[in-house]
Amino acid sequence: MGNDSKILNVELNSYDSYNNLLDAVLLDRRFTFEIEYYRNFKIKADKTIEIKKYSI
Repeated sequence: MGNDSKILNVELNSYDSYNNLLDAVLLDRRFTFEIEYYRNFKIKADKTIEIKKYSI
């Protein structure tokens, strides 16, 4: 038996000049499974990322 829940992933990827993946950061994964889970994120000018996780 599978899970039919819809999931949205927001990911930030970085590549080198040859288009090779260097890094991947999962910024947000939104889904509902009895409880709704999501994250809010902010990319700041100093190149840091602030992520807050919520479940309601």
